[in-house]
Amino acid sequence: MNTVDAAEMRAAAELGAAAEVRAAAEGYDATLRVVAAPRTGVARAADFLELTKPRITTFVLLSAATGFFLGLQAGVPLAIFLHLMIGVALVAAGTNGFNHLLEGDVDSRMDRTRRRPIPTGRVSSREAGIFSALTGAAGIGYLALMVNPLTAALAAATLVIYVLAYTPLKRVTSLNTLVGAIPGALPIAGGWTAARGSLGPEALALFGILFFWQLPHFLSLAWIYREDYRRAGLVMLPVRDPEGVRTRHHTLIHALALLPLSLLPSLLGLTGPVYFVGALGLGLAYLASAGRFAWGGGEGAAWRVFRMSLLYLPLVYGLLILDKGARELGLHDLPAVNAVLNGLTTAFLLTGWRLIRRGKMKAHRLAMLAAVGSSAAFLASYLFYHFQVGSVPYQGLGWTRTLYFAILITHSVLAASLVVLVPMTLIRALRGNFDRHRSIARGTLPVWLYVSVTGIIVYLMLYVL
Repeated sequence: MNTVDAAEMRAAAELGAAAEVRAAAEGYDATLRVVAAPRTGVARAADFLELTKPRITTFVLLSAATGFFLGLQAGVPLAIFLHLMIGVALVAAGTNGFNHLLEGDVDSRMDRTRRRPIPTGRVSSREAGIFSALTGAAGIGYLALMVNPLTAALAAATLVIYVLAYTPLKRVTSLNTLVGAIPGALPIAGGWTAARGSLGPEALALFGILFFWQLPHFLSLAWIYREDYRRAGLVMLPVRDPEGVRTRHHTLIHALALLPLSLLPSLLGLTGPVYFVGALGLGLAYLASAGRFAWGGGEGAAWRVFRMSLLYLPLVYGLLILDKGARELGLHDLPAVNAVLNGLTTAFLLTGWRLIRRGKMKAHRLAMLAAVGSSAAFLASYLFYHFQVGSVPYQGLGWTRTLYFAILITHSVLAASLVVLVPMTLIRALRGNFDRHRSIARGTLPVWLYVSVTGIIVYLMLYVL
């Protein structure tokens, strides 16, 4: 062993000892504190990104975007939407960061959370607190300045209720799930107020749909992981209800309450018959899965409720948007629709990439098929729009003009290549030629992501900024 190796080992031992002391002081399991060489800038950034719970933040952004679109009226600048997304993302990041901070000891005792940044020592409690406070405050302030005070107040209420009420109540009462559903449902109302500047019966209906959707979703998940919650000392309903009788009944009751609430957007004139029929069918399917769980179903039935909940909400959101959009959008709105479709494609591609890395093949295929569908919808909408209006000249000058055309040219060339690459990749997968599929997909995915992201940038430069 040379002198450098010995010095590195001594340093690692000292860091490990320090980590154990800090773990004991903060109440975590010191065995989880894996300490090696100091983490690089990229790894540190990834640790802080994990604090934001990206999947939950994405769900919050989707809810806020849906509320904004449903509340959108003529004369509302679409730049407000961009400001809304930035502010909501910051508040969601801060809220989730505080949750990591307050539940670090709990996370260290649960199998599915024990590898998070705070239990493993990758982020200290002080760092998490500073990060969460800065992002949360910045998001609320940004929304107040760039959107409106009411939307900022709803975002602040989301953070306060989630952090100061829901999170501590998880250790005290099984009613925490009801309290936690309030901040979970506020983002869609915040999206509405960003577009309208006020609340109304439509916003309350959307809030109610999201509120009651969450309860079967979380109760089924809590039943599946009830032993994990018991070890962690969290007072979830399935922990207090070992036979599952109350858990099953509550799941059924909330799914039943959701059914008439989900029809209110049509009854209030926000949507039409397409949404009404679709929401009714989805609500009945959700209720049926809850019914099977309620009448003696075990863990398999709970998983079916949970999976149905994951299917229900994005489909309801899609029906809301498609129904309202088909009735109200004109030709001039298609560029914004195209930007949204590019955003959806980006989200589906990133989700598919994460799923394949985790070996979840079926879910990966669904995500990639969704990406194909959103890309095809974008292509049809894009061609229709430009066939009707022709080309749209860029008005910017100087370096922004150079940047715009550099992005546009590379975007157009690579988009043309995708017309060949995506079908080739899909056909190989459908034929079961997975070796060839993987080799093509490694090149197709980054090109596809670039085209989707730059499509949003081109829209922003041409129509918003």
